[in-house]
Amino acid sequence: MTQNDGERRLEQEDAAQGRGPFEAAGRGMYSSEEEGAPELRAGGAGTERVEKARARRRSLGGAMTALEDVVSGPSGAVGWHEAVAAALKELRLALDEHIAVTEGEGGLFAEILDLAPRYAAEVNLTAAEHEGLVEALEMARLTLKGAMDIGPDDPEPIRRRVMTALGRLSQHRQRGADLVYNAYNVDIATAD
Repeated sequence: MTQNDGERRLEQEDAAQGRGPFEAAGRGMYSSEEEGAPELRAGGAGTERVEKARARRRSLGGAMTALEDVVSGPSGAVGWHEAVAAALKELRLALDEHIAVTEGEGGLFAEILDLAPRYAAEVNLTAAEHEGLVEALEMARLTLKGAMDIGPDDPEPIRRRVMTALGRLSQHRQRGADLVYNAYNVDIATAD
């Protein structure tokens, strides 16, 4: 059998199963008749919990961008330290909201485990990252506070701490987007 014959056979099997050419078998897709299946809507939208997580994702992304913009500005500018402190505080609030929507009672992770328990390892890994993210932001805040108390000589330790925290948050958001896509076949990063 040639590669084209094999591809044609797979396409025929997919068509017989009611799947289009871009839908993979076993990727968390449910028919609406299945008991316990999430109510997926057209246009890349997911369940109510997915939509709440998507809103928190946007908020978190916006707070990350705001912090990066402030910390990368001129550190000698009047109010730079205070602006970094305010942006860090906003990011921490956005992260706390994200954690509540994903880990909280009736949150996104609980729904994923109910609907697709095969993703338990990914859910646990993603949830376990939250504590380290909170710690990374706290380290950035303490470094900034120390610089403000002692005297703002060198902005580099602050920038390093902030950029490390932002990098970890970015990786976490990527892992979360993969998890949601695999569990629901929905792109949570849509309109990000």
